[in-house]
Amino acid sequence: MEQTLYYHGKTTDGRRFTIAGQVTKAGKIFRHKVISLGVSLCSRNDQFRKVVGRAKAVGRIYSTQKKGIATLSYPKDDAHLTKYFIESMSVYNTKTSVELQKDFNLSQEDDRNLVHMALEYAGFAD
Repeated sequence: MEQTLYYHGKTTDGRRFTIAGQVTKAGKIFRHKVISLGVSLCSRNDQFRKVVGRAKAVGRIYSTQKKGIATLSYPKDDAHLTKYFIESMSVYNTKTSVELQKDFNLSQEDDRNLVHMALEYAGFAD
């Protein structure tokens, strides 16, 4: 099983977020080893729930829709992977939610659609 790293933070405009990171080996998609990233951003009306944020963020890494994802170069030293990930993700505590959405190719509409699909799947949508 792949190691998943998580970072939880808050944007400058007060919105909570979760970023998941998984190491992706070099191959057909990437020429070098990278850290694939997925993000989940709470709406202003949501109460932050760590388990929900983690599930959404990891789900985006594996999604074919290419929304809410990005990549991070792999560190030269494997021993400091976690520290490198945390330091790299902490920059989002100094950005607005709009900047976070732009960096991860995510819009509020994408998040609403994801929530609607999840509710529909669970049998709660109209």
